[in-house]
Amino acid sequence: MLFCIGRYVSRYTWEVNGGKRLVRIDDDIKTRLTKLYEKRNELFSEIKETVISKAHLRTPVSNKRERQKNTPTPRKPKIRRLLPFNSPEVRAAPIDKPPAERSMLPQEKEPWIKRLDQSSTNDASTQTKTYHEKDFDVKIMAKYGSSHRSSIISDPTQQAICKAMLNGRTSFVHHMMKSDQYKQAVLQEVCKHIHKEICEICRKEENQLHYHTEIADWESLLHYLKGKAPVTVRLLQSVLLKGASEQEVKGHKVISLCTGFSVFLYSRNHTLSRLQYTIGLLLDQCGATKEAISILHDLGFSVSPSALHRKKRDIVLKQEERIDNTVARYVSERRDIMTCEKIIKDYEDTTYQLTEKVEGPIQSPRIPSEQGVQHRDTNSSGNQENLVAYLKKKMLRRKDNPCIPIEILGDNVDILITPANMTSDRQRKSWHWFLLLATQKRIIDQELPTNKPVADIETISSCVFFPSKVEILDFQRNIQFHVARILSNFIGELKSFEKLLPNYIPHPQIEKTSQKSVFINCDLIDESENSSDGMIRIMQRVHSLAVPFIDGTVEKVVLGGDVLTNKRAMSAQQAMRNNESSYEKLLGVIHRPEGLHRQMNFLMVSWVVVGYLFFGLLISWSIYQEFYKEESSSDGGSLYQLRNLINRRNVSGAEQVTKDFRSHMNFVVDAMSGYVVAAFMSLHSMNDMDDKPGSFPLFSLMNENQKTDWLYDQADLVMDVLGVKDTAYIDELNENIKQLDIDCNKLCEMKSATGFQCALCDTHYVTEGHFRNHLKKKHQWQFHESTLTKRSDSVVSSFIRMALLLVDTCDAYRMGDGERCLRNAKFEWMYAGALGHTKYKLWLWRYIAYIVAILSPKESFEYKWNICQNLMGGVDQNIPNDNCVELQIKKIKSQLNTQGSNKSFNSAKVVTMSTQVIDNMKQKLMQVNNTVRAGRKRPQVDKSVDIGRIAECVLKNGHGVVKDWPSFSKFKDPLSKLDPKSLHQWMGTQKKIASKSLQ
Repeated sequence: MLFCIGRYVSRYTWEVNGGKRLVRIDDDIKTRLTKLYEKRNELFSEIKETVISKAHLRTPVSNKRERQKNTPTPRKPKIRRLLPFNSPEVRAAPIDKPPAERSMLPQEKEPWIKRLDQSSTNDASTQTKTYHEKDFDVKIMAKYGSSHRSSIISDPTQQAICKAMLNGRTSFVHHMMKSDQYKQAVLQEVCKHIHKEICEICRKEENQLHYHTEIADWESLLHYLKGKAPVTVRLLQSVLLKGASEQEVKGHKVISLCTGFSVFLYSRNHTLSRLQYTIGLLLDQCGATKEAISILHDLGFSVSPSALHRKKRDIVLKQEERIDNTVARYVSERRDIMTCEKIIKDYEDTTYQLTEKVEGPIQSPRIPSEQGVQHRDTNSSGNQENLVAYLKKKMLRRKDNPCIPIEILGDNVDILITPANMTSDRQRKSWHWFLLLATQKRIIDQELPTNKPVADIETISSCVFFPSKVEILDFQRNIQFHVARILSNFIGELKSFEKLLPNYIPHPQIEKTSQKSVFINCDLIDESENSSDGMIRIMQRVHSLAVPFIDGTVEKVVLGGDVLTNKRAMSAQQAMRNNESSYEKLLGVIHRPEGLHRQMNFLMVSWVVVGYLFFGLLISWSIYQEFYKEESSSDGGSLYQLRNLINRRNVSGAEQVTKDFRSHMNFVVDAMSGYVVAAFMSLHSMNDMDDKPGSFPLFSLMNENQKTDWLYDQADLVMDVLGVKDTAYIDELNENIKQLDIDCNKLCEMKSATGFQCALCDTHYVTEGHFRNHLKKKHQWQFHESTLTKRSDSVVSSFIRMALLLVDTCDAYRMGDGERCLRNAKFEWMYAGALGHTKYKLWLWRYIAYIVAILSPKESFEYKWNICQNLMGGVDQNIPNDNCVELQIKKIKSQLNTQGSNKSFNSAKVVTMSTQVIDNMKQKLMQVNNTVRAGRKRPQVDKSVDIGRIAECVLKNGHGVVKDWPSFSKFKDPLSKLDPKSLHQWMGTQKKIASKSLQ
């Protein structure tokens, strides 16, 4: 397109010196203007003829200028430059107007019209004009091949556009948007371009906005959108981010841009609903009702509830894939290893037998091929040896990079639906399902042997089930630490010592227990553990899911649950004992009590532990059973009196421990802390916790180690005052059990297959009792008679000792300290036996027996240490395994409650298999978006006032700690109620039962 633009500006000047001169000048001006007008018309005619006759327009040249003559040498034709905007041609002339409307320039002394051969330096930006005067026009010519079109532009907007285009500026769009005519055209063109981009994104091909994808990286999503729809992204960037530059689009601005784009596209194509699905799943996971989700769906921020339900079915497939990558992979790998071990063992056994019986060269036996092993020719000895060597190398490679072992946790899910209008046809519905979880072991040891148990359960000494002297000293050191921390928290002068004490009691596996746990919801079984058939089917499902087996031989996996679940699982194993293989006998699980499910017969109420350890709850229940009595309300310092003193209305006694465990446990800890503070105050004659007694040393002259040692010494003195270090009953019990073991071992030496054969007189007896009487009467044998020394028991000392045991056990589970939990279990099973809790006494004893005797060293080590789950990661963030199960059950029930009467087993299973995937999605979004996490820990409460009131109450006569409560005048220490002889006989019976269960 060729543009030719002419421009001419005239100026008019008036000079008035007199009347006559003015008239003469006017006539002269009119004459000259007429001549100029005629000359302009002639020039325009010549220019038109020149444009038509020539393809390009040349700049006019003066007549005086001589053209340069070309030499005879031919030259290449040069491209003629276009006509510049500053043309020396005369382009326009003003129309003759009245004198009153003309501009008056008295200083203008140059000629009014410049010569044609002079170049004009005036530009459009330097020319001036009056408000109402039209100074110039613009002529545009467009060349189309052999034809052309020309037009003179007089519109100011069009002239500004042409000027901007010729100057190479982008401001011509700005001028176009000022005019309504061009503004609509520009908007229409932009809309067409955006429509084209959106159509490209909305194609059915795979892209990052489809609903079946996950939001993992906002940066990659924005890069994808910029590549597909740059104009649309730039438009949204101007709207949402206030015109931020490319360098400023970071962090939350990227998220805002992507979410805004997703909201717009969802109205166009519902398959591009990744963000809406994510929002809907998060709303459903956080407890939003269908009504709330439907409202947000109508606003375009979420999908409908029915779409969410369909989406969850797809999420279930992801959960099943995750199960295959963890549980199924472990089972498959272990089966391959078992197959290899079986083939190698058969080969070595057969070779050994032939070596013993045959002399000379030996033909190696043929080994049958097994699944998971490459088929090879086994006809020759060399091939068989090569196969065995290959399998050994394969096992070594698997050992270097093994699959993480798993454990199974389970608990029942009870749902009760009560209709609002009950009829004979519409009654309550009670559903009982069973939830299975698989957890990966965090603590394993591949170097420990697995071929034999730690010890023989029948011949092991019974003393290993009681705390040894080393364990008692270790327990007292832990108690000393807890007492020192109590003193540093509540004694005013010792609060600066708190930073000198360690934050926790260390153990060898603290680094691994601080790692975040991996657990998976594996299945929701439509069976109830309350029935025998249901429990058998549950056990069969556990075996098919997580127990490796080959040819009926199983590799055992830990099954953790509450006491009632373990009891019913063992009953199911006993019911299936008539089957042939171990797999069909359901012997592929190792029972481990993780929680408490107890029943109080006199109240006919079943109590279920929700979210805490079963050992600690047992001790807490025992404390309230022994020390919390209404008749002691008038006894100064008793639990019932202290409860009324500090107004703990949420404490109701042993009957409500399982329903409100945390409040009851906190009250016991506060009461124990009050006694510890009172004992310290009595040692230093303090009237208040903030007093500064003169018996304190000069702390300013002591270093940190000296201060810590002094604080531990004070804690040790407090323990002596309270009588916590008295372990006489345990020492006597250990000694009696040791002597009873010696007598039992002598009888076992004379035991035969049919009874007992006397080594002195060769008399045969069937029962042990008659044989004992024979040895006493005829051979004057003296068997040990167990006795316990009677002593005065302090109710306060017994309470403090049990309360500190509760505190230490809770701390052990919080730290994931398996060694400490095992040690405390030895104290707790004695208390369970002394207080008549036979069911918990049995399962605590079995818990100890699995570790010290029944299992192999490797299984025992992993059984002992993998007792907790860490949901968040951190040193002191562990919770018991049963607490993890209960949290998952709570999530399932909360989501089922949003379904109202539409809940069913199928919907519950969908929720079970999808809740973890959605949780992971939520965690990833929080991590990508840098979302501030809500506080997970309960805020610390200042209990100084309550502890001070308790300390003042338990002090009597100035500075003496209360030792006896009048209502407990007949009190006996729980451990004094144990009979060593009957306890030894009970353990002997349990050893025989445990030995038979292994066969």
